[in-house]
This record gives sequence, C-alpha cells and structure tokens, in this order.
Amino acid sequence: MIRILLADDHPIVREGLRAVLETQPDFEIIGTPEQAANGDEALHLALELQPDILLLDLEMPVMDGVETIRRLRSTAHHMRRSPNANLKCWLYWLRECPTKRSQHI
Repeated sequence: MIRILLADDHPIVREGLRAVLETQPDFEIIGTPEQAANGDEALHLALELQPDILLLDLEMPVMDGVETIRRLRSTAHHMRRSPNANLKCWLYWLRECPTKRSQHI
C-alpha cells in the first residue's frame, strides 16, 4: 500500500485528487480532507503521518511547496534520520485558464 498525503490550499483540488487517487487499489490517502491546506500543515502532517508520497501544490499560503520540502529535509537532517527514508515529494502547479469571451457583433 502506498500512503499519500495531499497538500493544497483549495479544498476542491484536494477533494478531486483524493477522489481520483482513491480509485487505485494500491493507494491510501492519509490525513483528513480538511488537513494540509498550507505548507506548515503539510510539514507537520508529513512528520507525524510518515507518508510514502507527499503531493503538494507549489503555491500555498503560510509556506509554499518548495519551502515545505526544504524544511522537511532540514528537519530530517537535524534529526539525523529521515521522517520516511523513501519519502517522495511531488510538486504541482495549477493555473486558472483565461476564459474566451465571445464577441458579439
């Protein structure tokens, strides 16, 4: 079983990713749907829950995805052990697409 922690500041994105990933029999989404809405929460939950994969948004409030990974690595280094030796961190960035406006003649 691959344990995945999702981190995104948009609830609908977290819910959508959870819904898609939970269809895979080898994936277990850990944490509640309300958790990990910012980088600070993601950092604390990753240390607490020990996921195999941390899937996080690049742009989040409090702490962005890059800084979250940086601090996770730093914390692991200072602890002289990895929170999860096989932890993989994947960043993603979703942008809103500009809508095409119809032109009326």
